[in-house]
Amino acid sequence: MAQKTSISQLDNAEFIEAWNSKITNKQLAEKLNASWTLIITKATRVKEVRSQLTVSRPGGIAGTFQEKDAAAESAAATTTTTSTVVRSTAAASNGLHIHVQIMSSASTLQAEADINAANTEDAVAEMHRLMSSNRITKADLYRNGQSIAATEIQDGDTLVIRPAIFNAAV
Repeated sequence: MAQKTSISQLDNAEFIEAWNSKITNKQLAEKLNASWTLIITKATRVKEVRSQLTVSRPGGIAGTFQEKDAAAESAAATTTTTSTVVRSTAAASNGLHIHVQIMSSASTLQAEADINAANTEDAVAEMHRLMSSNRITKADLYRNGQSIAATEIQDGDTLVIRPAIFNAAV
């Protein structure tokens, strides 16, 4: 059977049951027959699904489930309208809230995510996990079309990550 390519192909009830089970992220992707990017998109973008997820799944495809702290989740839900799969109370109340898009070298959107992090270091680590799950090892970071360093990330940024191209013909 071909791998699913759209979040609408993932049945909500089946998705919620699989997500909330105590299996690794790789096993979840295999069970749902979908890419990790598609799974994360469904978990963060579909409100009916997001509200019923009882575990978080950090670490990308190489990660696993973690029990959610109900108090932290409740506090985070009241302070932000966007959602990430991994959330902490500190990030929800006074950390960085950024939107990241991974673009291919041909300028097509490969993945995107909302990241809430306690600090710049955590935000960069989360971007690295997103890059890793999209098989990107080296990339350039842009804000409003201008290249920036990771140390320049600010709360509320919308950032674009593009794979670095080596040995390009001139």
